[in-house]
Amino acid sequence: MLGLFLTLAENIRLLVVGPLLMGAVVYGLTYLLPQSFESSAVLLGDANTSAFITTAPVLEVSLKNLGYLKNASEQQAEEARADLEGNVKVRTARDSKLITLTVARSSPEAAQKMANEILNQTFAASKPKGAEQKRLESERAFLERQARELDTISKATQTRLQEATVAENLGNLAESLASISNASVKIHLDILALEKRILGVTAEDLLQTPTLPLKSVSPKRGLTALLASASAGLLLLIFVFLKQAFQNSIASEHHRERLEALKRRYSLGR
Repeated sequence: MLGLFLTLAENIRLLVVGPLLMGAVVYGLTYLLPQSFESSAVLLGDANTSAFITTAPVLEVSLKNLGYLKNASEQQAEEARADLEGNVKVRTARDSKLITLTVARSSPEAAQKMANEILNQTFAASKPKGAEQKRLESERAFLERQARELDTISKATQTRLQEATVAENLGNLAESLASISNASVKIHLDILALEKRILGVTAEDLLQTPTLPLKSVSPKRGLTALLASASAGLLLLIFVFLKQAFQNSIASEHHRERLEALKRRYSLGR
């Protein structure tokens, strides 16, 4: 144990200055690395909305509209899309329909513009087209007819209830009116849900528009410098112990040789 403390004491300057110097150098080098800024937006949606955000068509059109694919080859366009996909994060809350979109780019303005463009393309992609749109519109028209019919029946029932005499069964009329009202409410809710599906996700679903980041999220200079210092300290500590072990082995070997020499001399003397 004493030897261990002596080894540390003899190399204390190296073990302290070395890691500090390494941390300072790495901290300075981080300023040469490209910075990354994140823009975030929050919107209401479902699992389909989350899936739309990261689809290839949405990302490709977003890149194209912002000029990233100008004069780019097919391979370069694919690499740019893959790079953007790696910088787009989508998180959906378990207990709600809140979706958080985070886009990282090399500048605050670029991050905000890309987030806005991805949202615009998501809005367009989420809107049903072709046969699906026609089916939803036909279903809505059918429900609207049912709603008008129920409204007519409701008004007739209300009139009968107001004009009913004591001899008539007022309880049955009131019960019928309540059933018609409940059915009407359900149909109107179904119509609203269909209209939402027809419109898809829109800007009205945005709870937070893409932010303009003020600080970069990477590189994390302090953390990087700290890890570099810790790594350098560990490596230097291992180096010091290995060096001391090597010196001790040489000293032991030298000591053994001296003992052997003394033994031989003693034997010859006898």
